[in-house]
Amino acid sequence: MEMIEFFSRVNDNVLNAQVVKSGSAYDYSSALQYVNELISTPFDIFLNHIKDELELPFVLSSDVPQFSSIASATVKYCTFMAALPPVGYTFEEIGRILQPGHTEDVWANRKFGENHVKTAELLGLSFLNEKKYYLSAVGHVFPDLSSDQQDQLLSRMVLRNPLVFNVVHKLLNGQNVTIEDEISFLSESTIKRRKNNTLIICRLIGLNKDVRVQEYLDRIK
Repeated sequence: MEMIEFFSRVNDNVLNAQVVKSGSAYDYSSALQYVNELISTPFDIFLNHIKDELELPFVLSSDVPQFSSIASATVKYCTFMAALPPVGYTFEEIGRILQPGHTEDVWANRKFGENHVKTAELLGLSFLNEKKYYLSAVGHVFPDLSSDQQDQLLSRMVLRNPLVFNVVHKLLNGQNVTIEDEISFLSESTIKRRKNNTLIICRLIGLNKDVRVQEYLDRIK
């Protein structure tokens, strides 16, 4: 697994282009092979790449997640969407799919769909194409994995989020991290709303179940 290609999403982009072009005829076997390669690559290789990186990614407000349930942006999103035709969906449509029968309120469904599909996008489980969101090639594979495989995959995919990348870089280089400082470019009210979600996203790397990783996470405040 080439780290530069992983962090620049080269393989993801190729596989996702096939989803758009071929629909249900896309190459599932290639996506599964890619996922298995990610999971089988030792976690230290990902961490060493981040630790040694000299040019850190710039963090945008769109890199800071907002969601009600991380499950709705991961296993639930992938499971529900994989059962539907592999086409693009709007925020409102995704909200209705994730909350069947919950509410007919257009704005509520649109907001729920937006928050969770954008979080899925941060994790490489969704992608935007022509103003609609598709379940990614990796997302199509996700429901077919065991619970442990899903955890291993998420712990790696989340590392590509610029905010998580920067946090992990600091932790690996002996620094403590305060979430408020990492998202200080946001308004005070937005920081309050997104602080807990940001912490949850950062802690996804702990799904790797490596004791050393948990020690790093304990230094996040």
